[in-house]
Amino acid sequence: MTRITVNAANDYKKNTTVKLLQGAIKREGKILKAGLEKTARNLKDFEKKYSMTSRKFFQLYQNGELDDRNDFVDWSGEYQLYQSLKEQITRNPKS
Repeated sequence: MTRITVNAANDYKKNTTVKLLQGAIKREGKILKAGLEKTARNLKDFEKKYSMTSRKFFQLYQNGELDDRNDFVDWSGEYQLYQSLKEQITRNPKS
């Protein structure tokens, strides 16, 4: 866990700064969750189009068993983005 210490000239400034930081962290969490939802929808579209899970696709793609058509490059990017967003949200559940 990361700890942030706020030093200020008085309690009012300290409380104001803490509230601003809490608000920024909360907004970042909402942005991450919205990104995850959008990416999940994009993955579902690819899965439906190619009748395969994203996990299976990514394994085949990483092993060089699929070509480099634009859809596959995009799908690979979406899958990696999804994994990254999911990890960030899991690592910071309070955001």
